[in-house]
Amino acid sequence: MEFEQQRQTVIDAGKRLALSGLIARTWGNVSCRINDDLFAVTPSGRAYETLLPEEIVLVNIKDLRYQGEIRPSSETRIHAEAYRLKSDINFVIHTHQMNASVLSTLTDFQKDVASLNVLGEGLVFAAYGLPGSKKLCKGVVDALEKSEGKAIIMSHHGALCMGRDADEAFEVALKLENTCQSWILEKRKNYESFQINRPAHYLYNSERMVSGLKILGQAEEEKNSPAEQIHEIIYKDRSDINYIRYSCDPEILRAAARGITMKPLLDDMAQIVGTSLKTAIWAPKDPIKSGAAILEALKGRHALLIKDCGALCCGETKKDAEAVQLIMEKECKASNMAELMGGGNKISPADCYVMRVNYLKNYSKKA
Repeated sequence: MEFEQQRQTVIDAGKRLALSGLIARTWGNVSCRINDDLFAVTPSGRAYETLLPEEIVLVNIKDLRYQGEIRPSSETRIHAEAYRLKSDINFVIHTHQMNASVLSTLTDFQKDVASLNVLGEGLVFAAYGLPGSKKLCKGVVDALEKSEGKAIIMSHHGALCMGRDADEAFEVALKLENTCQSWILEKRKNYESFQINRPAHYLYNSERMVSGLKILGQAEEEKNSPAEQIHEIIYKDRSDINYIRYSCDPEILRAAARGITMKPLLDDMAQIVGTSLKTAIWAPKDPIKSGAAILEALKGRHALLIKDCGALCCGETKKDAEAVQLIMEKECKASNMAELMGGGNKISPADCYVMRVNYLKNYSKKA
């Protein structure tokens, strides 16, 4: 079949990225230049693990016309611009990888970050724009025109990594992640606030069952505990939640200890978790009162922080809840760094609202 090899290369790269942890679910996108006129790109809203060659979309670089009935990624325009501007680039990966995403929120420190290099070249920030928007694409184009390297930091969003082939693009993504992680660790090393305290209480994972709920990881003698009652209260109030994951990840614990309401620094936080993140206090001796506070903090959201305990991350499916947990850990890491460095501009409330509504109406069912 024509172009089958290039399509398979895109699939293989997507699976490799998913296994590496650099991308998850349907987030991010991958493409391969076919010739001067065409490139192959991953479709919108489909899992990398199950992609078939015929689902990889062929797109015209100049006018973005695509072949077939399957819609290409919402960020296809960015891939086309990379191929248009960089004649030596034949493979493009867009990721929401953890440490690069954290740096993407520190827009006040662009000069500091620019001193880093990936494979011998400095990092350039692309200005922020809503996902899939012309504004986002313009920011990336401006960055591509300034950059001589193969990695772009997309403000409040993630990264664009490029290469002569799939192997080089993958190497760039890994090098970028390791470089960003080293920078973060260096900035944190002398701060006592980044010491981790054990959570005051544990809340477990759970899933809704026809006959009630199933608490995962709970000892038999802890049945009907205050922690279990909190889960019951959430399931009774929220018919859209069938899975709850508890996280006491170090980044989440640091954020929960601050006891604040967090505004999104990352756009996938605004989309998938909520337009803000609230902190509730859990008193095990009074689960009913605690449950009311937790429901209030969870209203209109799919996660909340529990002070000195961690976070509850909720979803309609198990994968949804796992996705919320991943985003929470990333957002909390970004928020902790912003507090440490006195920077980290928030995404505007209006943009957060637009992303949240669009996700709930148009994307959440197929993500």
